[in-house]
Amino acid sequence: MDTDTSEDHIVRKNSSWWDRRTTAEKGLIVVLAITLLATVIVACLYIKSIKSKQSISSEESSTEENVCLSLGCVHTASNIIKYLDTSVNPCDDFYQFACGGFLQNTNIPDDELSISAHTDIQQNFLKKLKGILEEPTNPKDLKPFKLIRRLYKICMDTEAIENDEYETLIDSILKPLGGWPVLEDKFWKENVFNWKNLTYQLRKMGLSSRSFLNVYTSTDMANSSRHQIRLEEPVLSLNRDEYLEGFSNKAVKAYYDYMVDIAVILGADTSFARKEMKEALRFEIELGKLLPPIEESRNISAFYNPTAISELQKKYLTIRWLDFINNVIDLPDVKVKEDEIIDVSNPGFIEGLLRLLNKTPRRVQANYALFRTVHSTILYLTKEIKDRQQEYFNSVLGISEQLPRWKECTSVAVSRFYTAAGALYVRKYFDKEAKDDVTKIVMDIHSELNKTLEEIDWMDENTKSKAFEKADSMKFHIAYSDEFFNDKAVEDIYTKLTVASNNYLLFNLNLQRFTQDDSFSKLRKLVDKDDLSSHLPPISINAAYSPSSNAIDLPAGILQGVFFESDRPSYINYGGIGYVVGHEIVHGFDDQGRKFDKNGNLEEWWAKDTEKAFLQKAKCFATQYGNLKEPTTNMKLNGLNTQGENIADNGGIKLAYAAYQAWVERNGEEPTLPGLNYTQNQMFWIAAANTWCNKVRKETLAQLIPSDVHSPACFRVTIPFSNTESFAEDFNCPLGSKMNPKEKCQIW
Repeated sequence: MDTDTSEDHIVRKNSSWWDRRTTAEKGLIVVLAITLLATVIVACLYIKSIKSKQSISSEESSTEENVCLSLGCVHTASNIIKYLDTSVNPCDDFYQFACGGFLQNTNIPDDELSISAHTDIQQNFLKKLKGILEEPTNPKDLKPFKLIRRLYKICMDTEAIENDEYETLIDSILKPLGGWPVLEDKFWKENVFNWKNLTYQLRKMGLSSRSFLNVYTSTDMANSSRHQIRLEEPVLSLNRDEYLEGFSNKAVKAYYDYMVDIAVILGADTSFARKEMKEALRFEIELGKLLPPIEESRNISAFYNPTAISELQKKYLTIRWLDFINNVIDLPDVKVKEDEIIDVSNPGFIEGLLRLLNKTPRRVQANYALFRTVHSTILYLTKEIKDRQQEYFNSVLGISEQLPRWKECTSVAVSRFYTAAGALYVRKYFDKEAKDDVTKIVMDIHSELNKTLEEIDWMDENTKSKAFEKADSMKFHIAYSDEFFNDKAVEDIYTKLTVASNNYLLFNLNLQRFTQDDSFSKLRKLVDKDDLSSHLPPISINAAYSPSSNAIDLPAGILQGVFFESDRPSYINYGGIGYVVGHEIVHGFDDQGRKFDKNGNLEEWWAKDTEKAFLQKAKCFATQYGNLKEPTTNMKLNGLNTQGENIADNGGIKLAYAAYQAWVERNGEEPTLPGLNYTQNQMFWIAAANTWCNKVRKETLAQLIPSDVHSPACFRVTIPFSNTESFAEDFNCPLGSKMNPKEKCQIW
């Protein structure tokens, strides 16, 4: 006898037809509705494909019986059709062909710099993380889980932030630092200021202490099992080329106006602020001119200069280097001595910095450094000052609105507690099937690397043997580590973290101090290449190759959407995530990665003739990309600066394609997608191109092109594909067409 008296089984006289259905009936109705909708979509797509007059020859076009009609296939086909612009001949411009529909029908949100084919992944992540962070705190929760939710809650309390105004910034930060001269006017005490002491104080407070020199702990490039202190130039706000143009540059002018307005908001007189900030910016411009041209940084060997502190002292007498470095480390149990070997990345910058400091008044130095300090805290301050920062971002990047508060707070909380956020996410949303499926794809592509190395004819046998060793030693961290389910492993990372204040600004400074302490505390410890915090967290929508670990991170965040889904054909997944995997693998053998051996150590393991052959082939890419102009800005690409990423793109797509062909040999061809009259091979290329459907603001592109190591999205499709003979064969592109040029570049 059915004794269930739940609401689903109680019929009310005035209830609607839907209300009178049982849970089971409602579920069945929903399933039937979805099935009907899928059928309608398939029919529409099929009709569209019949009507479409496409210029592509598809010798293996699908018959109706060989079309995949699953929900996964229908959904995939629907997205691809929306992205395509079939009025474009793919042999003329494959990016426009594969992404033209996306570009025409997609608008960049006012609070974003760009929008791409994987924006929906990011938005979905943020919504899920927001839900996790807004869950009630359980007393039994792990310490980091409580802290990340507490930070989110404090961030969302805008009333408390507004009530504080700038009291915490001025009373707890600027005044203890000796005051910001532009605010103090004639009351500022120049005789007590010293840029080194300011650096130490900033470090103690958890603020950025990198305004003059950047001191941090990194893996020793020559011995990847140990940590080392690295000394390098600061990361400045603008590009070197902008500093070279000075006040005539649009971005420099906008930056100057921003500096003045921030000082005025905090209480400075406008005319006085304009005078003071102009001198401060002049100092920063001179500092920026000391930076090396960005393409020079590709020569990683030139920026590895192991030097004993005692030798550094002999060369640059005006700084007591032992005291300086120990004061920046600022940990009682971590000290360096004069015989400590540190990496001085750019000795020339130090010489220039000391000359510049020697001729610059202390007041100017302080105004420069403390503006940078204030700038770094604005994210945690009032709407008034954040609005002015937003105006600056709008003028240089074209972004007109701030993120909604919940998105900003989610992003801040996650960035401060990456490991904790990753653990919270995978414990609720992990997908074991996706991890297993992607692992198979990774192994397939990795095996193609060995085949590629075997076929190369420009490598001598000894170098090739070491290349095989490096390839075989490569490690992969896919989706997430099982350690994210280990309470102790997650909690141990945050053992030394204590946060007493509920003030939003001070809370974040406390976290920054903790992060800095954690980094310096590793100086005397061996490098743990499997440490949770040393890899991309599961929530990252990215992938990365680490030369010092000879390892690739493929976090769970990127194993979805346009990159990968378990319920669609392999030609889509090999084109999507396969392109990403191939790209990261080839980074191990690009212009920088090739200089590291199988253990991640910087070493000369290439024979001279083989190295010469590589450099000649790399020069082909530098010239090819260097001759390109980005169509929106009409700016020329820097073929040297983007060389590593370009090599990875070109080699990566070939590895992914070869791996897919090997998969077909083992498993046979799969059905095609509904509404898409293309072969499986053609769909591979379309899927790969779809991952780079990307719309970026013109202002943002203008900032990226001079400095970004990546080429604009359109060239990450057209150039690698046009350098690949298989693409031209699959689309029957005539020799000499734009997508099948007579001259091609190739390394791997």
